[in-house]
Order: sequence, then C-alpha cells, then structure tokens
Amino acid sequence: MSKRKTILDEMIADVYVNKDDGSITILHEKPFDDELLNLQYSAHNGDLIFQFKDKEMKFGEELLGEFLSYFRDSTHITLLQMDMKTKNPIAGLEVPLSIIYH
Repeated sequence: MSKRKTILDEMIADVYVNKDDGSITILHEKPFDDELLNLQYSAHNGDLIFQFKDKEMKFGEELLGEFLSYFRDSTHITLLQMDMKTKNPIAGLEVPLSIIYH
C-alpha cells in the first residue's frame, strides 16, 4: 500500500506566520493542478488539509506547537506561488480555513 502524496511530495512549500497581525501565508513553487477550495486544520494532530475540487491532500508536515494558536484564530490563509529564482510572487489567492477539533 503506497503512502498518499502530500503537498510537500509535489513541491517546495513553507508556512509563515506573521506574529504582528496573526496572518498565515503559504509560499509554494508550483501552481496547483486542481482548483483549491479551502483548507482544514486539525487542532488534534496538526494536519493541514488542502481541499481541492476533485481531491484532498495533506500539507505533509505536522503544524503544532506555536502554530496551533495562529491557526485557531484564523479564518483564511493566503497562498503565494513564488518564482524560486527571483523570489517574486507569480500568483496568489486567499482561501477559507476551517478548524477540526477531534
């Protein structure tokens, strides 16, 4: 049985938290191959789940510890596709975030 692919299996991506305003931004290197509808964060195990139109994928790294309070207080996440050579943004979107407590 093969392991389900994660976002980190498919591309370089990182999560950033702005401690001044509590905003969360995910920088990633490639466009997504499906329409991203929303994100879910599990307060129990730190999984960040990307919910696309036709599939869902986990981020690939548990986001617990200091991340927990920022995710719990957020209603959306900004995603920016970056040009890895120039470090400039190519595209961006804001996606709703829901929290799962289980």
